[in-house]
Amino acid sequence: MPNTQSQLNDPNKQHKVYIVEDHNTLRRMIVGFISRLFGLVVIGQAASGPEALEDPIHKSADIIITDLSMPGITGIELSRRLCAENPDYLIIVLTAHDERFLISKAFDAGASAFVLKDDPFVLEDVIKRLLKGEKKIVSLA
Repeated sequence: MPNTQSQLNDPNKQHKVYIVEDHNTLRRMIVGFISRLFGLVVIGQAASGPEALEDPIHKSADIIITDLSMPGITGIELSRRLCAENPDYLIIVLTAHDERFLISKAFDAGASAFVLKDDPFVLEDVIKRLLKGEKKIVSLA
């Protein structure tokens, strides 16, 4: 189970990240990038929403990064299901397109952030902001 907010803010804690992305190359790149960030450890990954939901490892994640557009179920539906399971997950929905009309749907589903995939350093900033307690972050620039 994810930790309380005060534990998430602990600078000495390793935050557990689970990544859901259907494109293998991009998923490997995200895993590699996140693995190099201080205080973050990738505990698991999946190529689809159903695969992530079936993987018990996701239950110990603090942060879940999910693609928006995937076969089976979307990142928005995955966010909804994950938040029904545990509302404390910090969920980042990634998209390759500037799909502003989906932002409110993502937040209504429980996502904490909605981010374009184009710049990994933006993802780093978003994670830091989430760990400081900020919510409903949008980064489409």
